[in-house]
Amino acid sequence: MKNKELDQWIVSALERSQAEVPAALRDKVRRQVAQAAPRPRPLAWGRLAFWGPLLAAAALIVAFSLPLLYPPRTAEKKITQIRTEFSLPDKNIKIIWVQRDDFRLAGMEG
Repeated sequence: MKNKELDQWIVSALERSQAEVPAALRDKVRRQVAQAAPRPRPLAWGRLAFWGPLLAAAALIVAFSLPLLYPPRTAEKKITQIRTEFSLPDKNIKIIWVQRDDFRLAGMEG
């Protein structure tokens, strides 16, 4: 049963009964219930003073170790200009092939 349902069940059971609850007993029970009610706990500054620097140190360790775990990505390296020469002296042919730095293979564009 939930607390409200239990309270209602107790109230209805007391109302059905012939016996009256003495006023002194009723007041005593109400005082005990009020004392047993959960109170907000005060903030313990001693615990925060202990854990605060430790949590800050842990955060700094994590922050400074992330670049080691995940190094930054380097930029794509471009191909520098390449000059290639072929010569066939017996046929008096010279072939010069120049590959520029903006050269892209067909089908490899991304």
